[in-house]
Amino acid sequence: MTRKLLLKFQEYCKDKTIAVVGNSSCLFDKSYGELIDSHDIVIRFNWALETNIKRWPANVGTKFDVYVFAIRSASKLRSILNRGILRDKDFVIRTRHDDSFYLDEKDRKRILYYSADEFKESISNEHFIDKEPSSGAMITQFLIDCVDFKSISLFGFDFFESSKNRPMESNEFKSFFFNAHSKENESHFFKSLISEYEGTGKFKHYK
Repeated sequence: MTRKLLLKFQEYCKDKTIAVVGNSSCLFDKSYGELIDSHDIVIRFNWALETNIKRWPANVGTKFDVYVFAIRSASKLRSILNRGILRDKDFVIRTRHDDSFYLDEKDRKRILYYSADEFKESISNEHFIDKEPSSGAMITQFLIDCVDFKSISLFGFDFFESSKNRPMESNEFKSFFFNAHSKENESHFFKSLISEYEGTGKFKHYK
């Protein structure tokens, strides 16, 4: 990522409340929509971009400021950029894969990249030893490492619990449990963060 773009993102997030909204079906068991939309910044992932979230405003909210793309497909990212459906997003973050060489210079300059190597350098060695972190884990660590936020709130994160009995079966967001991930590692990683920030009001997990 360019330092100029990172500095711009840091200023954008400074002292802001940030909702990180995962793609778990557990969202549909709650009515967090209004609470999600009350945050200064709302971050969503992957296929949420092409899902009509306005069908479920009470459950998932409708606000969508920052898009995180973690799908292993450079052609899909290029297609999204070419279709112009990211024009209303304040920032685009690409996690895990660096496919910047597939993009033209203009597109490269508007994307923040956060690699798996950068993520693993930031966390305890006990996490994700032999499994890939989810894009949710990666973007949460990215925010903690790089941003002076007021608070981070997690929604739609049940650490793959709602999909454990239907692996590889897509849900409403075309999201599914991928066997490269680990339910146990995800749970341990996030529970460690929750414990670290307990009592500060800076890190919240809405189950």
